[in-house]
Amino acid sequence: MYVTPAMIADAEARYGTPATYEMSYTSSDREIAIVRASQKRGRKHDVTMAILGEPGVIVIAKPWYPQGLYRLPSGGLEPGESIEDGFAREAWEETGVAVSIAAYHARIDVEFTGPEQTIPWTSHVFSARYVSGDVEPHDTHEIREARWCGLSELLDHRKMLLASSVSGFHYRAALQDTLLKSLEERNWIIRSGSNLELTLPEA
Repeated sequence: MYVTPAMIADAEARYGTPATYEMSYTSSDREIAIVRASQKRGRKHDVTMAILGEPGVIVIAKPWYPQGLYRLPSGGLEPGESIEDGFAREAWEETGVAVSIAAYHARIDVEFTGPEQTIPWTSHVFSARYVSGDVEPHDTHEIREARWCGLSELLDHRKMLLASSVSGFHYRAALQDTLLKSLEERNWIIRSGSNLELTLPEA
């Protein structure tokens, strides 16, 4: 098991108890195949990362994403890897930066249902403070581009994600929504119409 109950309990003790959600999406055969391809050694999870800093938040695009579409970085732990170690490794691979985990915002159990099978999945949504490094992906096979964007720009990305016919993009928009909701509840961002301002306190 990649993410054990003991690991979750430790993460909650360190970074707060997350909101929990259940979601479901109808997915095409191609989308189910993509999820299956990510399930090496029985993996059924991802850790979604909101890396926050003065410019806003870091977003990524995979090689096959249409131009202009970005989302929050995410990745899976390796067997036996701690959440902190996996988070740091994935952040470096996908964005090139060092981070410090700030909060555990959401745990989402989702089902992707295709014509012939249903795949269960869990996403753990964390925020982190940017510590150092230039934003540039090291795993260029998986990530085409990583860059800073203003928080308000996330709302434009959300529109593009939802305009797609890909259910996985709809799910990524939902993950972003749960994150922004939690950040607002903590007063770490302030929303004024379509403008989002980061007020993340110092560690």
